[in-house]
Amino acid sequence: MAVVTVSEDAVEKENGKKEDEEEDDATEYLNLEPEPLEPGSAMDPDRIDFVLVWNGQIETANSAKSIEKRKVFETHLEKEGLVLSREVLRSKKLHFLKIHAPLEVLQRYAEILRLQMPIKEIPGTLDLHQKRRTLLDMLPIKALCTLSYFQVNTVLFPKFEQRVTAPYNKEKHYLFDVDETNEIAYFNPAIRSRIVHFILKRKRYKEDDTDTLAFGYERLIESDVYCAGYPLHDGDYNAVNCQRGLLYYYWASFRNCLKFQPLDSVRSYFGVKIAVYYAWLGFYTQMLIVPAILGVISFVYGAASISTDRYTQEICDAHSETIMCPLCDVTCTYWNLSSICFHSKFTQTFDNDSTAIFAFFMSIWTVVFLEFWKRYSAELNYRWDLNNFDSDQLPRPEFAARLKDSKAKRFNYITNSIEPAVPFWQIKLPFTFISLTGVMILIFVALAASVGVVVYRISTLVAVSSWPNALMLVNFTAAFINLIFILGFSWIYRPIAKWLTDLEIPRTFQEYEASFAFKLYALQFINHYASLFYIAYFKGNFVGSPNKYTKLFGRWRQEECGISCMPELCIQLSVILVGKQTLNSIMEMIIPYFQKLYNNQQLKRVSKENVEVIQHQIVKDYKLLAWDSDHLTEEYLEMVIQYGFVTIFVAAFPLAPFFALINNIFELRFDAQKLLKHHRRPISIRVKGIGVWYQIIDTVAKFAVLSNAFIIAITSNFVPKIVYRFFILERNDTRYGTLVGFLNHTLSKYAIEDLEKTPDPTRSDGLSPPPSSCNFPAYRNDYSSPGKYEYTDEHWKVWLGRVIFVIAFENIVATCFMFIRWAIPDVPEEIKIEIQREQYLTNELIIKQELLRARGVISEAQCFHKVHPEDLEKVVNKTDFEIDISTTTSSSNSFLSFLKGTGKH
Repeated sequence: MAVVTVSEDAVEKENGKKEDEEEDDATEYLNLEPEPLEPGSAMDPDRIDFVLVWNGQIETANSAKSIEKRKVFETHLEKEGLVLSREVLRSKKLHFLKIHAPLEVLQRYAEILRLQMPIKEIPGTLDLHQKRRTLLDMLPIKALCTLSYFQVNTVLFPKFEQRVTAPYNKEKHYLFDVDETNEIAYFNPAIRSRIVHFILKRKRYKEDDTDTLAFGYERLIESDVYCAGYPLHDGDYNAVNCQRGLLYYYWASFRNCLKFQPLDSVRSYFGVKIAVYYAWLGFYTQMLIVPAILGVISFVYGAASISTDRYTQEICDAHSETIMCPLCDVTCTYWNLSSICFHSKFTQTFDNDSTAIFAFFMSIWTVVFLEFWKRYSAELNYRWDLNNFDSDQLPRPEFAARLKDSKAKRFNYITNSIEPAVPFWQIKLPFTFISLTGVMILIFVALAASVGVVVYRISTLVAVSSWPNALMLVNFTAAFINLIFILGFSWIYRPIAKWLTDLEIPRTFQEYEASFAFKLYALQFINHYASLFYIAYFKGNFVGSPNKYTKLFGRWRQEECGISCMPELCIQLSVILVGKQTLNSIMEMIIPYFQKLYNNQQLKRVSKENVEVIQHQIVKDYKLLAWDSDHLTEEYLEMVIQYGFVTIFVAAFPLAPFFALINNIFELRFDAQKLLKHHRRPISIRVKGIGVWYQIIDTVAKFAVLSNAFIIAITSNFVPKIVYRFFILERNDTRYGTLVGFLNHTLSKYAIEDLEKTPDPTRSDGLSPPPSSCNFPAYRNDYSSPGKYEYTDEHWKVWLGRVIFVIAFENIVATCFMFIRWAIPDVPEEIKIEIQREQYLTNELIIKQELLRARGVISEAQCFHKVHPEDLEKVVNKTDFEIDISTTTSSSNSFLSFLKGTGKH
């Protein structure tokens, strides 16, 4: 076997020795004979809580400074009580430092971190948990949920056992169900790795205090002193004898993509933070079912109404001689309106009478989604014992180190202590200014890319204006170019946003993640939506008129939309949404695969003697990709950006929820596969909900109402059609309530001699002789009317209708928002009652047990065991006023504060 257990001191030399002496000593260290692996030792994978790796092939790792840093760092770990064991893979000179946290360390840090741990079984607690409504009762697909096919296999993933928990207190260790001979059964691997990770991030690797930032294993990895650090998986992903394999085959598999998730098992293996993400993604996906169905119905209705829509028929009339004015100067010429027949049919498919109804429904859906998520989140908090969990108020090590010598102080009312504060004038103000400036510069860069796409559309349309369906061709190619810009900027935004967040020195990890997420989302918001906002609200609305066009920098005409900008908005949205999701899925599949393949090749050996060591779990996990919290931020970001497409611009593309649903069904399982197969095991982190992403989603939901109202009012023809049918035509007119004549109503005639620039007469596209006038989509007087080319009364009536529609739409939706939020409590009443009842009964039972122990009726070892009825009656029958408090010990008095944290696990 090629694994050896030795001390790293064998490769260390005194300071001042020559490099060649260190190399000779390292060679001697690698040639030591291996020792056999003994079950139950620190080498036992079940007792390895964390692994640090350094690579002897890296020159930096073999330097005297690196050796000294490792020595100091590992010495501090041993002083903390951690058990260290070292292994060497001779073929590649990989050194593995295996870390095990004994029971005493686990107990000490469980109290420091206020971990909610199960207490011993209490008689009478079996009736605490009443049957309550769950998510299945809150969803509209309850009938489907009752089918066994969709349920989690309780044989493979047993039903979660609820237990009473409390913040761990070492002095009250007798209350907790700890088996000192087998701490693994009580402190599961997720908790143990979290405690060890907490220690590793805070231990120094230099003896002197001059370098305030010389702490944490992550900095050692950055400087190549170590090359990796990770907790171990419990086995191979393709083996069903471990939790990892079960999750891979029966959760991450695509054949189970329609089934509910074993969230309790996900939480047990990966921790709360990752489980909450998958719970939110699964909930979001389920809530998309109804919008997807209604969006498909809206699309089918639009496609079916093409043949009966009067407006489309008038445009596609082959005998029509409606000549339109040129779309550009010089190279463009007059064109027949019937040439955009396909364009008009495409418009009718997505811009029809059902569009406004569907947009209204989606506006209501956003608040329903958020309210039901809050209820489901409350259920998860109760089930996973997060109700009494407060966000970690401990400062980040980077915060404490950088402000160690700061004179600015602040009183923290949460921790009831004085701690360093970020100096306002020296650090906070200048770095905040730099951060905001950096974000604004990146936003302007994204806007510049959108302007470049606009210039491409203008110039390309000029070159291909004579081609069939030239407008549609230009729109599609421009959308793909914009997609390339979006993907490119997405790669550079993350490191820049992280660097700007580091400048601000956030105090806690939660504050750091919130600041990073806000910056990243702000940048991606502009990156993804800038072109859509331009098409929806600006393009075609400020072009002027053929006798006097509005020009950019006095040179370029602004873009026109033909008859409507709705088709182009739909094309742009569909290409970005579907294209980005497809490319992201492909990249997320290819990149981890090749990275893992590269790592495998680095460790692959030709000789057979190394096959066994390569199969060791510590080596297998080393070959996997590192996982950090930024990965989860990226996953949230991808879904929230998609949520924006589904809500902000759904009026332009009703099929957005359908494509989002299809993507998410496979995205959820694909992300799970990637996590289980290609990544090292993440550190378990406790969180309460989805954090800052809820505020972002809530803001997007409110903005989506305003956006959809303006898209329908300005970009769509919905309002002009309503105004024409019911407010322009007289009631005694036979056309009243129909769209007969609506096309001519929206066009204005311009005399050729009044055009600002006359097209080349040789380019008439078959129009012979050249026309004497042309049409332009605007509510203006014809060239033969008094006050020619001025706005007509119908123009102001249409704009009045648009304003009224926006106001009415927003107020109706806002009223529905308030009513829904009033009607749907954030926390189900059943859970409120159960939490209160559980706290009351648990406290009563624990107090009685404490009194029995204080009176000497039972000992600490017998606490919570069965008590003789006569002994129990002596205490239980007394009222609070009859109990002699003086007979209780000081420890039982101090236990009253401990009771406040009791909950359920």
